Amino acid sequence: MPVKLKPSGLALSIALILLAPAAVLSDPTPTVTPTPTTTTLPEARVAVCHQSLDEGERRTRTLRVAASAVSAHLAHGDTLGVCP
Repeated sequence: MPVKLKPSGLALSIALILLAPAAVLSDPTPTVTPTPTTTTLPEARVAVCHQSLDEGERRTRTLRVAASAVSAHLAHGDTLGVCP
């Protein structure tokens, strides 16, 4: 009948210290943490007919402005759409 030996606490500790690095180094799967990304789409542009005074003479020209800026342009006299 074979004799079963109980490992002592010291022997078990030494075995774990010696075997643990091998187990860690032999893991072929790297740990990768994904980086979250955000995609920002460009803001929509809107055509406005910009009114300006140049040396006392009213001039117009078509501008393409961000949708968020339309209300400010309309507030000072510009109109929606391309200039005639």
